[in-house]
Order: sequence, then C-alpha cells, then structure tokens
Amino acid sequence: MPAYKPGHFFHSSPALQHWKETSDLLNKFQRALDSIILPELARHCRVGALSGESVCLYASNGAIAAKLRQLVPTLLTGFKKCGLEVTAIRVLVQAEPFRAEPRRPEKQPIGGEALDNMAQFTAKLKESPLKAALEALLTHQHHAVSNDKN
Repeated sequence: MPAYKPGHFFHSSPALQHWKETSDLLNKFQRALDSIILPELARHCRVGALSGESVCLYASNGAIAAKLRQLVPTLLTGFKKCGLEVTAIRVLVQAEPFRAEPRRPEKQPIGGEALDNMAQFTAKLKESPLKAALEALLTHQHHAVSNDKN
C-alpha cells in the first residue's frame, strides 16, 4: 500500500476539498485580524463563521465585544487591505473556559547586603565569563538602585 501525504486526501473528494478551502479562508481571516488589532485584544477574539461577504467574530467577553464593535470600520478597511472582501462584520460573545495567564513576578532589585556579598565574591574570582557576567549584573543593579532613588 503506497504512503500518501495528508494533503492528498483533501483532493480526493469534493466535500473534503470544500472543507479545506473554508479552513484555509478562516485561517487567512484570523491572520489578518491578528495583524489589524492589538495582540492584547487578539488573544481574546477569533474569527468564526463566514457567510458570503460577511464574517462573524467571537469575543471572549462583553468588554472585548464592545471594543471590537467600535473597531468595525477599521477592521473592514484592514481586511480589504489584506485582500479579503468583507461588507459586514458581526461580533458575538462566546465565553471561553477560564485560562489563567501566567503572571510575571515583579522585578525586584537585589538588596544592598546581597550586592555587597556578591561584589566581595566577584572580586576574589579569576578573570572568566562568570566574573564578567557577575560584574555586569552588579553594574546593572547599581544603576537600577540609583535610578530608583532619583
């Protein structure tokens, strides 16, 4: 039995071919949407159904939906610039399951006593990439501390 690439099967039936074309078009709209709006907003919305020259956008909550509705003229222009003909945009809310986004810890400068100990340790090291890295870290931390005081 010969081995076929996955794309081979999409061309084997008209139904699969239509499904692939629709999927490709949805992906093209999604990429265009992602390039038009801010990434913070794009994370909370996606392209849904296509019907003729109308596209449906799904927002994860009402606030995102309201912002997208304000951006409809910009979106219409942006889609046209991407070569996608759209005359109407519908915005619907479709809540997603809660996904906690990882929070970045606040950057805190290294304390004064720790900096002093690190400086003493660094002074005892022979010339090496480690010593150079620690000296760079100390310099950066001293600048950060002095900027915070100003």
